[in-house]
Amino acid sequence: VQGTFRAVNPSQRSEDLYIHVSVERSATYTLISRAGRSVDRTNWKLIVVTDRVPPIHFFKDSSVWLTANLSDGRQNRAYEEITQTLGALFRDYDKNVAPQMHYLQPVMVSLKVTVDHVYSFDLAEQSLHSLLTLETSWSDRRLAWYPTKQRSFRLNNISVWEPSVYFVNGLSAVESAAEPAIRLEYSGNLNKYQKLSLKTFCPTEKDQYSFSCPFMLKTYPLPSTQERLRVTDFEVNEKFQSHQWNAEVNTNETRIYNEDPIVLVIDLELK
Repeated sequence: VQGTFRAVNPSQRSEDLYIHVSVERSATYTLISRAGRSVDRTNWKLIVVTDRVPPIHFFKDSSVWLTANLSDGRQNRAYEEITQTLGALFRDYDKNVAPQMHYLQPVMVSLKVTVDHVYSFDLAEQSLHSLLTLETSWSDRRLAWYPTKQRSFRLNNISVWEPSVYFVNGLSAVESAAEPAIRLEYSGNLNKYQKLSLKTFCPTEKDQYSFSCPFMLKTYPLPSTQERLRVTDFEVNEKFQSHQWNAEVNTNETRIYNEDPIVLVIDLELK
């Protein structure tokens, strides 16, 4: 599906651009100029659109880029609800302020941690290089709304307050192995999904063939807020494969409730 629309940039220069719509389970829009080049959508504001495509809106200041579900010709109303809802939610939102429900009460942060892969284990360095999936969940009632159709959004390029979780026994900066994704539900609950590549300290002794390696998680001690961590799930990925190691969760040493820091332990055994 294709259409054309007239767009203007901040300098008031106008240009006819094509909009290419790819429809699968959702709609994805790409802006293309007459010369065939891709156009940075954040530099343009939509003012007229043909009736062949649903109306869309670009917000230059917040760089909001949204995807709406399409169903039975109702895409126009879906986009209207998305833009109106997000406009209202983020009009006065301050990402630097924690979403505390009650005065001096900590923000409850839930974690799900999955060990996906072991890249390497260095006995001399006492380090474990691994790949984790980290799902972080918390609630921010400032971002709740009453849904009519749209019950959740994936937030792309929208900044929200996030928990300050870090690895106490990390030996280097944590690297993102995939683009993080944050989903906002109408109740104000947020879920952030991350793939993390990291090195952590693992105590070792010579002539060992099995090792218990911890992941120690904590939140930064910020003066403006308190956060309480809890782990709802910790596991080794069922598709975990290694030519060198067997890996399983050490349930005896894993401490996930009311601990500071939280300690998650996996056992590694040479094959």
